[in-house]
Amino acid sequence: MKTILITGATAGIGKAAAFALAKLGHIIVLLGRNLSKMEQVRTEIQEEAIGAIIHTVVIDLASMTSVKKAANQILRDYAQIDVLVNNAGLMYPKLELTEDGFETQFAVNHLGHFALTLELLPLLKIAPSARIINVSSDMHYKATLDFDDPYMKKGYRADKMYRRTKLCNVLFTYELVRKLGEESSIAVNALHPGGVETGFGGRYLTGKEKVAWEAARLLRKKGISPEEGATTIIYLAHSPLVEGKTGLYYYECKAKKSSDLSYDEGLAKQLWDWSLERVQL
Repeated sequence: MKTILITGATAGIGKAAAFALAKLGHIIVLLGRNLSKMEQVRTEIQEEAIGAIIHTVVIDLASMTSVKKAANQILRDYAQIDVLVNNAGLMYPKLELTEDGFETQFAVNHLGHFALTLELLPLLKIAPSARIINVSSDMHYKATLDFDDPYMKKGYRADKMYRRTKLCNVLFTYELVRKLGEESSIAVNALHPGGVETGFGGRYLTGKEKVAWEAARLLRKKGISPEEGATTIIYLAHSPLVEGKTGLYYYECKAKKSSDLSYDEGLAKQLWDWSLERVQL
């Protein structure tokens, strides 16, 4: 029985993963902004998985104050963390800054998870074989990263910003492995869940971007279900076959090559230092 934390577990692949991992007998900690939604998911899981142990922690990944408050609660209430699934994400239609001055997508998709992970490392290090799972996307293949204009203030586009944050997820994964060192018992991996049919992208876009997104969606094959999309998360969290495997990018439960840019160690270190300065840990 593992203690597994999942951000963004009230819908989509996060919810599907929570259901499946609870049925496998693990303790699940749901992390999200909306307590009532988390309580509803808790009830739904316990109705299907009798005896399942489900906890909830309120967190707003767009707020560093909230992230640190949630982390302190977890550090206080749990003896160890076996698996941390950084799953929550959004695509925001317009350039908007958070209370900390971060672009919203950058805050939720990267900086919030970056800060949460570093805060929880003490509990992950206690576990005999902990795992950190960062949900990225193959959209990162066409991403770039510009520290002179990280939030794309000179020409914001929701889809391009989303790609950028997904690249950050992979860069963070590889740099964290290097920071932890070869002797670390913590495995850190990223994944692409597949083209999940949740309406995720179109829900956040407007105008011409929404029209283009919907046109592209119609040209694609029908998306997979959240349950299918959660398969690789479940595999990386539960399977003994990935024991000790770290610094990899997975799709359909198999490791594959991520973008060329994601292996740029200089860029990864720059992102790490830049992020650390902003979250002020």
